[in-house]
Amino acid sequence: MLPFSQKVEEWLEPLKDQTVKQGKDKKAVFTCKFSKANCQAKWTWKRDVRLCMMRIPCAFHMPTNLLFIFQEIFQGQKYKMSVEEDGFVHKLYISNPTTDDMGKYSCDISNISTSAYLDVEGKK
Repeated sequence: MLPFSQKVEEWLEPLKDQTVKQGKDKKAVFTCKFSKANCQAKWTWKRDVRLCMMRIPCAFHMPTNLLFIFQEIFQGQKYKMSVEEDGFVHKLYISNPTTDDMGKYSCDISNISTSAYLDVEGKK
């Protein structure tokens, strides 16, 4: 049994899937809550290349190990990351989401991950 001062590291509130409308919604926001305060979070994005290939005719077939693009997310014009004042709640803001931003987003703290999908409905 852990002493009272040692909390179990876990996601108290995991990420939830998000759906936004391209051109209408100015941002998508992912929110999660970790059991320990003031931990360093690492945000990543995994994009399914097949989603892109559906829009672009392709004369060749990609090997299955190349069907995903995986990248770490850094603060910038497109992405903003924040931690609430309490130190437990982590947020990822995606500015002006388009169909190119669709994919699986993950937040990792101490090798414990939570993930959710972003779906962007195209302009009608």
